[in-house]
Amino acid sequence: LWDPKDDADSPVVSKVPKSPPAGSVWAAYPSYALWVRTFAGERLRLERILFHSVRVFWPPDYGDMVLVLDAERKEEHRFGSTMQSVAPYPKIVYEPLPEDPATFPGGICGRGQGYDRQQWSRFWADTHTDAEVVGFLDNDSLFTTVVTPESLFDKNKRPIIIGKHTPYKKVRWAVATQVAICAPQVADFMYNFPIMVKRTTFVRARQHIMNCLNVSRFDHAFRIFAATNDIQTGSYSEFNIILNYAFYHEQDEYDWHIMAVQASTGPFLDGTFNRPALRVATHARGLSDANISYYVRQGYCLGCISLGNCHVPEAMRDAQSAARMKHYIMFNWEHTGHMWTERRLGDSAHPQFMQKAHYDNVVKLQHVWPGDVADLVNVNETFYPDCSKPPDRTGCREYNVRIHVKGMERKQFWQWEHGQEKMNLLCGALTGRAPLTKNMQARMRSTKPS
Repeated sequence: LWDPKDDADSPVVSKVPKSPPAGSVWAAYPSYALWVRTFAGERLRLERILFHSVRVFWPPDYGDMVLVLDAERKEEHRFGSTMQSVAPYPKIVYEPLPEDPATFPGGICGRGQGYDRQQWSRFWADTHTDAEVVGFLDNDSLFTTVVTPESLFDKNKRPIIIGKHTPYKKVRWAVATQVAICAPQVADFMYNFPIMVKRTTFVRARQHIMNCLNVSRFDHAFRIFAATNDIQTGSYSEFNIILNYAFYHEQDEYDWHIMAVQASTGPFLDGTFNRPALRVATHARGLSDANISYYVRQGYCLGCISLGNCHVPEAMRDAQSAARMKHYIMFNWEHTGHMWTERRLGDSAHPQFMQKAHYDNVVKLQHVWPGDVADLVNVNETFYPDCSKPPDRTGCREYNVRIHVKGMERKQFWQWEHGQEKMNLLCGALTGRAPLTKNMQARMRSTKPS
């Protein structure tokens, strides 16, 4: 175990996020922290998926990254010291265990007390940073396109929240969410990355949960809803609990985009809440190394074509039809193939129009790629971890196993997209990975845009 005296000479990490330089468009937006709870055993995914894609797509002059690690373990301190010197150079926070050892009940399908602990940490993210907005990520979050102000905030600079309407009682996390906030779950908000929460929301959410459960300490409240493990709805989600609380009590503080389902009615169907929004990141979970490589290269190529600053400018003459290629991953969650369209709302809610608006915003932002972007996007696909393996099923009931298997099958069905051959040929030329031959150019011209 780590001896706290070993930290005596360590510099104090500032909680104040860095400010964008004068003249940056980001200076007009709330201060921001990308927040990740992780551990040393996940270093490969953290570095080669999250850090790698952040370097390509995240604006380097906006916000900090905060890594939260276990305070009591020596290996986590060694890991944290190493990560501080790895781009994007995160700030490291070492979080101690709560006072009550019974806070983390464990026993969840495929997840133990470590899962409880990371959920607990997110409820206290406001104590790790002074940023006005916390953007939650997992260590396998994968950015897939250039991040613009319009992809994070609305015109009033409110964080954009994406979810899926849950009018049914028996959907994932619904029982635990209702236990925690004393109100029915409105939506599933584990539907996007980064998941954003205003710093001011955390204190009020914790207090509301304690009032709801009639306890005076949050660790006692946490133990109650964390032990909720309904056979159909599963366990609990901290994002669902916090953002469902915010929907009921801080609705005007956020810009809500909630996908309609068959049973949706009223404001969840008439365009009030069910306005589609694109996603700038996804889970790598369920993706092979080849899939991850493809999404990184696709995001770079569509971005550099729009900006006119691809690594090999001469190859851009062969990119005339790229604007017609659909950037599918921005409009479905976890690559299951379900495109968010909301056809009732007309053309403005169609992916084609939203994609054009996004890349218009990329041009307006004038995103600057890192100097080694060609190396970043051209790494061999085996550089990325293979995340396509089935999830851990330890402690799972038969019903939960069937749900896991069904989910993995949906992802495998959508792993390879239409038009991928053409995109691979084009990106190979734009990044200098493989110059286009006349034969390849002919194949591109004969391939219909996806």
